[in-house]
Amino acid sequence: MINLKLFSAVPHGACSWYRTQPLKKLYKLDDRIYAEFGTQIEWDKLSGIDLVFFERPESDEIVRAMEKIKSYGIKIWSDYDDDVFNVCNDNPSYMHYNTPKIQQSIRHCMNLSDIITVSTENLKQKFLPYNDNIIVLENGFNDFNLNLNKPIGKNKIIHWRGSTTHRRDILSITNAMVAISQEYKDWYFSFIGNSLEFITDKLINVKYIEEMPVSSYFEFLLQVSLPIQICPLCFNTFNESKSNISWIEGNYIGAVCLAPKMNEWIKPGILNYTDEESFFYQLRQLIEFPNFREQLFKESREYIKENLLLSYINKKRLKIINQLMG
Repeated sequence: MINLKLFSAVPHGACSWYRTQPLKKLYKLDDRIYAEFGTQIEWDKLSGIDLVFFERPESDEIVRAMEKIKSYGIKIWSDYDDDVFNVCNDNPSYMHYNTPKIQQSIRHCMNLSDIITVSTENLKQKFLPYNDNIIVLENGFNDFNLNLNKPIGKNKIIHWRGSTTHRRDILSITNAMVAISQEYKDWYFSFIGNSLEFITDKLINVKYIEEMPVSSYFEFLLQVSLPIQICPLCFNTFNESKSNISWIEGNYIGAVCLAPKMNEWIKPGILNYTDEESFFYQLRQLIEFPNFREQLFKESREYIKENLLLSYINKKRLKIINQLMG
């Protein structure tokens, strides 16, 4: 038996869905593995643990816990899915991550980790100065619980989803969206998020749903079929390291993805843009040419099924555990 203890600040959050929860599925590949979430570092419970996993460790308290764990001869696996050293000043977490104390704690956590996994190659390159054992584990589609078989959407809806951290990203293409809304009055814009009046009030046809828990979100996605998913991002250092989960989720609901021309988004079937004018032009192409949409959609579906299913990516996780356990 290989016992894993998992620590996540928000076990039911979106980050945990893609980065920590997958470890709970490893028993399907190797029935020796047992993983459970933990809330405290308790020695009576850690005595039987072989490996401790931390999702985005960042505090001085976790540094001290890691030091005790290592003294106990237990391996430490840390995971990061964002560039925690370059959070933008419009992000609600900016004041937290930008403090010298937190930055120092993150570096200590990285130094103490036996291995670090990240969601993108860009993150790996940025974190290498703090740990030379870093592996890219892409975010994957959970094919254990969900089916990637929905056909391309046939309705006239342009979809976006995100949190308040993406306000500046939406603002970067607002004029283009307003122009599209005025030119194609038979198309709707669909939004999932909070405090979006700054854009929804400017559009003609809008469907708006407030942000929801990740479990409810995937229940919602099961019910819908949409043809276009937009993933606007400002061209900055922080966003260059973000993963392409919006593309994966978009393909799940039958959508082709329009996203910025950044390394993580240059994938089969993704239509890329370079600035707001380019965004407007590319979105018009998707609206005007349904056969083009279907071609891109099929290219993405094929790539995701071959490379980004959780059942495939978890084989990489299993390899990491076997290496750590010797």
